[in-house]
Amino acid sequence: MTARALACQAAGDYLGMADALGPWQDEAALDGRSRMYAQLWRPLLAEGLIGSGQAERAAVVLAQLRAGSGRHSRTLAVPAL
Repeated sequence: MTARALACQAAGDYLGMADALGPWQDEAALDGRSRMYAQLWRPLLAEGLIGSGQAERAAVVLAQLRAGSGRHSRTLAVPAL
């Protein structure tokens, strides 16, 4: 899903971005891994929704992004060598 969203982003296809990540808008559909990496894919979803004129849905995604900021910051840190 994320690769398709990135390809759509490169092509300027905002609706394609939103469609690619659309299934992840439903919190019940997310598994632990998807939740853990939400700080990485939710901005793509928000961009796709905003760019395709779906401002209300984008506002929900942005609120989820704000609520989750910092929640998994240690998990995403690169370990020291």
